Order: sequence, then C-alpha cells, then structure tokens
Amino acid sequence: MAEELASATKTASHVLQACSNDDKNVALRSIHNQLKENKDFIIQQNKLDLEFANQKVKSGELSQSLFSRLDIEKKYDSLLQGVLDIEQLPDPTGQIQLAKQLDNGLELYRVSCPVGVLLIIFEARPEVIVQISCLAIKSGNAVILKGGKEANNSNICLMQMIQKALRESNVIPADAVQLVTSRDDIATLLKLDRYVDLVIPRGSNDLVRYVQENTRIPVLGHADGICSTYVDQSADLSKAVKLAVDGKTNYPAACNSTETLLIHTSILSTHLPAIAKGLLEKNVLIRADQSAFEVLNKSHANLIGSRIVHSVAQDYKTEFLDLEIAVKTVNSVDEAIQHINTHGSKHTDCIVTESKANAQKFMKLVDAAGTYWNASTRFADGFRYGFGAEIGVSTNKTHARGPVGLEGLMIYKYQLFGNGHCVGEYSDGAGASGLIAAHKLLQSKIQFDLYEQKSHLGGVWHYDNKPLSNEAQIKSYNGSAEYIPVYHNEANIPSALYPSLHTNLPAELMGIRDYPFESVKQFPTHSMVYEYLESFAKSKGVYPHIKFSHQVENITGNKVTVNGHVTEYDYIMICNGHYAVPKIPNIRGLQDFKGRIIHSQEYRNPIDKSVLVVGGSFSGKDIAREHPGCYWSVKEPKDGQLSVVEYFTPDGFVTKEGEFKVEKVIFATGYRYSVPFCDFLDIQDGINDLYLHLLYKPNKAIMLLGLPMSVVPFHLVEYQAELCVAIMQGLQVDVNGFDLDPLEGKPKHWFGADREFIYCDYLASLYGGPKVPEWRKELRTHAAALRTKQLGY
Repeated sequence: MAEELASATKTASHVLQACSNDDKNVALRSIHNQLKENKDFIIQQNKLDLEFANQKVKSGELSQSLFSRLDIEKKYDSLLQGVLDIEQLPDPTGQIQLAKQLDNGLELYRVSCPVGVLLIIFEARPEVIVQISCLAIKSGNAVILKGGKEANNSNICLMQMIQKALRESNVIPADAVQLVTSRDDIATLLKLDRYVDLVIPRGSNDLVRYVQENTRIPVLGHADGICSTYVDQSADLSKAVKLAVDGKTNYPAACNSTETLLIHTSILSTHLPAIAKGLLEKNVLIRADQSAFEVLNKSHANLIGSRIVHSVAQDYKTEFLDLEIAVKTVNSVDEAIQHINTHGSKHTDCIVTESKANAQKFMKLVDAAGTYWNASTRFADGFRYGFGAEIGVSTNKTHARGPVGLEGLMIYKYQLFGNGHCVGEYSDGAGASGLIAAHKLLQSKIQFDLYEQKSHLGGVWHYDNKPLSNEAQIKSYNGSAEYIPVYHNEANIPSALYPSLHTNLPAELMGIRDYPFESVKQFPTHSMVYEYLESFAKSKGVYPHIKFSHQVENITGNKVTVNGHVTEYDYIMICNGHYAVPKIPNIRGLQDFKGRIIHSQEYRNPIDKSVLVVGGSFSGKDIAREHPGCYWSVKEPKDGQLSVVEYFTPDGFVTKEGEFKVEKVIFATGYRYSVPFCDFLDIQDGINDLYLHLLYKPNKAIMLLGLPMSVVPFHLVEYQAELCVAIMQGLQVDVNGFDLDPLEGKPKHWFGADREFIYCDYLASLYGGPKVPEWRKELRTHAAALRTKQLGY
C-alpha cells in the first residue's frame, strides 16, 4: 500500500514539475476556496480530535503542549490567508542562479528546481497539512504527509478538501499531495529512497531521532528547540523584560520559545527582579542557579519553593515547551556563547545589549540557525520572515537552515547549451602574466577573452604531484638534446615545482603594484605564491573572465582557434610562459647512460640513489641540498662541486676532476621557449623578430609577455602589459627604435637586475608610466644574499 502510494506520488511529481506558475496558482486558489467553503465542517472534525485528546491529557498519555497545538479554530483565518500569501509568492523554480559563457556557443546555467517528492512527518498542528501542501505545490514538489493520530479526523478532512480542490482545478494530479495514517506506512516509506527524495520530521526529539536513524533518505529538521536569551551587562532593562517575557510566554509550546535565560552577573540585582516579575505574572516557573536564586529570594521571597526553585544541570538541556524557564548567571559574553554552544540546539538565540561589539561577537560566534540582537526568539518563524509559511525549522548545516520556506524546498541543476562541443586537451594558460594582463585590460575597460587550457589558474605556480615517468628518451642532438619523458603531452606536463621550493625573490619584490604580496615569509613557498595569485584574480575581478578548459590550438594572423572555433581579434597577448619544455645540454654519451635521467621539472622528493645534479641555478642548489653527498656539476665549481660534465659513460660520467659512477642524473638546466600554437614564430635559443622582447615585428598586434629571464617577473609583466594596453588605445611605437640587445654568452632573453631596470624604465617612458622605485632596485641588488641568510642556502 505505502509503496504503491509513493510510486503514484513520484509519477505525479513529474507532471507537477512541468506545470507553469499560473497552473500552480489556480490550484492554490481552488484549495483556498474549498477550505473557506467547508470551514464549519473542518472545525467540527477538529473538535472531535480535541475531545479525544482532552481525555488523553487527563490520563497523562498526551502532554498539554501537544494538546494546545491541536486547536485550529482560532488559527483558521490565518490558515486561509497563508494560502493566499503563498499564491502571491514568485515562482521559485527555473530561477537562474549562475550564468557563464564557457566558449562561443557553449553556455552554462545553474537553475533552481524542485527536490522531487517530500515526506513530511509531524505531530498535532493539523494546519500543517495545508501549509505544507501549498508550499509543496508552489515549489513544484509532490508531498506525502503523516500526522499524529491525535489529529486524525482533522488531517483526513483537510486532505480530502485539498485533493478535491486539485481534482476540480484539473491542472495538478491529486496524487501530488497524499496522506498516510499508519506508523507502519512510515517505516515502509523511510526505506523507499527510489521514490522519496527528502524527509522532514516536525515534532519531538524522539520522532526526529527515529527518522534519522531509520532512513538513507536525506533528513531536514531539528530535534530540539532549546533557545536562549542572554541579557548582557549593557542591556536596557525595559527591553530585557519585554524580550524575556515574550520569548517565553507568547507561545510556550513552540520550538522557538525561550527555554534558558542567561544574565550577566553585574546586573543580576538590577535586572533579574524585574524580568522575574514579568515572567511570574504570566505564571512561569523559574528554575534558577544559586546566584540568581539568592537575588530572587530577596525580591520574591513569597514565591520561593512554589514558582521559584533551584535549577539542576539537566534544566539547561531541556526543551520545556511549557511555562518553565531555566536561569543561569554568566560573567561575560564569552561565557554566554560557550554555554549556548555547549547546551543549545543550534536553533535560535538572542542577545539583549546596547553594546554593538558584544552583539556582533555573539551573533558571529553562537552556532545557531538564527542569532538575534534585541529581538525575541519567537521571530524564528517562516511566516514572520515573510516566507508566506514554513515547511519547518532546520538546524542542519545543509542547503537550508533556520525557518524553511520555499527556498528550502529547492535545489538546482546545471544546464549546458552547446553546439557539438567536445572536451579537448589542456595545457597551462592563465598564469601570472595572463592574470596581470587581464587586470590591466579591465582597468582600461577593454573587452577581452582570457583562455586557460587547464581547469585552474596559476600556470607554473599551480603545484601538482603527478606520477613521474620511469624513463626518458633523449631523442636527438642539435645543439641541445630533446628531452621527452614518457608522459610528455600537452595535457600532462607537470608543473616545474617541488615541495620544498621557496621563491628566489622576496615577496616585497614579487608583489603587483596595486596588490602587495603580504607574506608571512620574506621568501614564500610556492603554495603561498599560488594563493596570492588566486586572491589577486578574485580581488581584482579577473577570475570570472577566465575561460577554463579552453585550448588555444592555432594562431594565424589575427585569427585564434580555440577548441575548434575560430575568432578574429584586434590584438593577441600570448602569456603561456616558458616552463613547459625542459632543456638538456648537448653532452656526449648521454644517450648511452643506462641509469635514470630526469629534469628538475619532474623532481618532487629526494631519491635514495647515487645522484648527479647538473646545473647551478636555484633549482640545482635546492636539489643538491636535498641530496647530501651527491655529485653536483656547475660551470664555476667551488666548495667540493664538480666542473661541467665532459661526457657520460653507460654507468656514470667524466669531468676534469675524474670519472664517477651514478644511478641517476637530475638536470636543473632550464627550459626551452615553446609556443606550440604559433607555427610562424622563429624560435631558437629565444624568439626572434621581437621588438623590446615583446612585440612581434611583422604584426604588432601579436604581443608575447613574460619572456625575459633573470627578472622580477610579475613586476616586469606589469610594465609590458601597460605598454600593450597603451598601444591598443592608440599609442604608436616604432619597432625599429631603441631595443635591448642580447648579451654575449647569454640566452636571447636573459636580463639580470640592471638590464631589467633599464628595460622597465624605458617601457614606462613610452606610455608615461612610473619609473622603477629606488627601493626596488636596492632590494633586488641584495635579494640573493638575503635568501641565503634567511633560508641558509
């Protein structure tokens, strides 16, 4: 029976999800009319329940709090108005929460949609049948309801009216709203996760615990409503009295009723007697700790033992749901917060204070679905929040928390609109140079596309720990060996980082001009640099412009092919870096070496083998330091280092110092320049036909940023990007003018500190930018010595 009902409800939910907002409103208006026309009959059925329940109260089988929730006559007009309020709410389905163009003709949307089928279990309060049915219909959800047996006549009658209204409106299947009356049905339904999508129990702690422990279906709800009101030392007395009395006595049986009153010890004698007077006038039983009891013994001695008693530890963990309250003295707002977080139920808690600082602290640190400042805990209600009605109160840390209205019955789905789009291969793209260029374009309000071939930003600064190759092939000798690890393809190129890497430059120098690099270490780790770049991209609004997973396949003229789609641009800024293709020096016999060969690009952790490290760069220094006793070959040896390798043997190598045997060679010898999507570029030891190491002379619309070596990269790219933006805005640059020619014996794009400053100052003179500050020059001069002093190497 229960399984058939659940199956029918699931089928009806599919029809309901296809209904328009107008269809749902027609059904809601029909429900309102049925309830209004049959008011007398419904109240008559409710009185039968009240008569039956009254006998249960007298016999002790039903609590007074549950009985008080059962009567709907005095709430009937509000019930009818609630249906109309829900009708007037905007349709929560189909709302676009996120929209993003991933590529030309490829658009991603996140859209709100119904959960599906709800199972709502509640005790007493038959008006819940109406509230939840209407909320479910408005949100596009089907619902199965189970009420307490004490309200059986009312529940059945109300459900009959709702289903009759749905049949008469002829837009929503009557099976979309169902009622079960047997506890055995609940046990079955809790196992039917193929039909039921969300369970919401509304009732006692025992009910909620039972549901949570007996289903695999997600559960939204709260077990207890142990709400506290804290009266701070700066509390206004009149506010404290009003809020304490309202929170406790407005409706004691509600889950948002105040159960614990916390009061600062400094105002105990001035505030507590007046608060107690207001509570006692409403017949509240006060359970007070020793300090509070002593004060009340003086102000209300005649009520000691009858309406004022000593509290016990359990009182502060009890949801009384009646005219009872526990009072506790605290010495600070911190103690109040600690008490609430230890004894509360994460429902709703209030602070009464005139101190903004204490209020903000309380509201931030109390772990509850609702934290209030000078407002009664009784406001924790969907109707009072303007939700029209509520489905319940959730203390879960899930998609819905606090009073749950329509939005708590919604989830979302991703909708992707394409035109034959397929996933391609990815390689590094939006690294530091690309992010800085995008920032400068945004500042100048120039529209652009930023393509990033991987699914993350950061370029070389995004560390990965991909499995390393077990071998490498040395393919040919043409001035330098072509190093080809077995993993080598554009999708799998690892980052050129290793766990112990620290920057060569201090954070002050690496910082972007309007976004200082505030690092706890003067020479940051690679993860700190990545976090800085990520923060920069988000802070400066660059992040939303990045088109992740977009592979630039070809550039011809001003046309760019990305994931198979061709777009023509006025200008093209290439920021793909130069840490992708390892460079191995041309050393005789290397092909015959039988040990393992890797490049520092692959290096991650020390290796327990005899090792030769080749290269005197910072990476070479780091790797040699992590291999005590290794052989280390550099151009200008000192302190036990070896000179350059003259040739390799099958099991070792030879330098002028002698012949040595090793099992592994690690080359820390830099990278080759590579722009695989630009066949027209002439690339040798650098890129030819460039003016200022930046502008492609045959076509100034093509700009290659970040090529110079031995520089402060982020700072230099800022100057390059600013010149590029100025050119886009009309600046004329003579590509045959002053240039920085290569240094003899150095790679084409090698700069060093002095040339870097000359270069940046000259770029600035072209577009009227700022010169390099003197402090930068001074710090740059001493950077290497500072690094050695701080890191010890």
